[in-house]
Amino acid sequence: MKKKKIFYNFAITLIATGTLISHCQASTAYSVGSKWPQGVTKAGSDFTQNVLIAADTYGWLANYSSYYNNQADYNYIKSTRLGNSQIYFINGHGGPDHVETVYKNTNNYRTGISIYNNGVTSTDEYNQTWTFAGLNGRDMKNTKLITFVNCNSGRGDNNLMTKAVAQGAKASVGFRNEIFSRQESEWLKRYNSLLGNGWSIDYSIKAANTAYLGTSLQNFVVTAGDTSISLGTLKKSIRQTTEQTSLTDFANKESVPPSTMSEKEREKFSAPIEKNYVVLDIDKELEFDIINFNENNLEKIISNIKNYDNEFNIKNYKISHNVINTEKKYGTITFIYYIGAIETNKGYLVNIEDNKVESITLGGIKKQNIKNIEKVKAEALSKKISEFESNKKEKALLNTNEINLKSSKVLNKNNTINKLSLSDNTIAYTERYYYDFNESKLYYILDQSEKIDNTYIDGNRFKTEIE
Repeated sequence: MKKKKIFYNFAITLIATGTLISHCQASTAYSVGSKWPQGVTKAGSDFTQNVLIAADTYGWLANYSSYYNNQADYNYIKSTRLGNSQIYFINGHGGPDHVETVYKNTNNYRTGISIYNNGVTSTDEYNQTWTFAGLNGRDMKNTKLITFVNCNSGRGDNNLMTKAVAQGAKASVGFRNEIFSRQESEWLKRYNSLLGNGWSIDYSIKAANTAYLGTSLQNFVVTAGDTSISLGTLKKSIRQTTEQTSLTDFANKESVPPSTMSEKEREKFSAPIEKNYVVLDIDKELEFDIINFNENNLEKIISNIKNYDNEFNIKNYKISHNVINTEKKYGTITFIYYIGAIETNKGYLVNIEDNKVESITLGGIKKQNIKNIEKVKAEALSKKISEFESNKKEKALLNTNEINLKSSKVLNKNNTINKLSLSDNTIAYTERYYYDFNESKLYYILDQSEKIDNTYIDGNRFKTEIE
């Protein structure tokens, strides 16, 4: 069967985990993703670090053997690793019906996973063939969790995530819109670290969302199946796993991951929510219909926030919501705090399950940094922005390779982006200023969406500190 490939999204990241945990082969985890070579669309896209971290963290689980592969070919992807392993993580580009990985620009290495049968092919804008391993007809009942980190992997009713569960996987995680998985890798790092510590899938998502409010991963994460489960328990000694880095299956280009995090980093990314973030006391039996979201029905939630923060003013916040799992009536409402037009990492995350408010957390900003809020003055930030726009913004944009430009006239007279300077493939762009209370730093961020060959959409991000 030959199928025309249609791309719906930005960077895609599917998660297959890998780390050798013990000599016991009771459970396995595979993590897959590569650095894209020259000659393919989006050459240079590098998913390898996300894959290494996923493989490392899954290796913290007792009685797991965890591996990663940055050079997977079609035969590797279509093998029984996909379906027989307990954990699978893949990171790449793709859309609702497929995810891609490519190590070499040859037929066998242009590959990935689709919701169709094994061997389905597609042709890209260079008239090159891609061949996909299929989920259709595959026995996935041994899989506890498969994570598809890619744009739109959870979009619609028939996608990678829902197909994996339909084939027997107990749970799957994906994303319902365009995401920036490479630029927002810390969300994935926290999600996987909590999984590797034995927390449930739901809690791992909740903890990542709390720490990284406002990211595309937080805004668009979705799940299917039973995500109340955990993948195992934390082994007694992580060190015994990560020291065995010399073991490599060269025939399959499959490796045991090295330790990617120091002990301090492991503690940071694995810490329970309550350690670093304020969890509010809320009314019991506080109900909210997250499926039929209505911003006019937020009064009781806002009242609970005001019980903690008597200076809370809804005019200083932007509200968004995300239905994570429709069957469980599970989702989030996010209130992001703004200093005038400047977005910040401070916000309130409302977690709702079965249409009941389960928790409200002051997220993004850590407990020890709450004192920094009153120190930040809007006038001082505005002065920095004005100086940046007048003297540094144009040079910064011209010197970066993170954004694709076709003209050196990048700014309008009012110092906003000149749309005509962006590549012809640009279909959308946003620019914003962002203040991080944990770092006490101000940033300029430009996001660019490009459509390639009229079918494939990818995202670029330029972020620079304003000193």
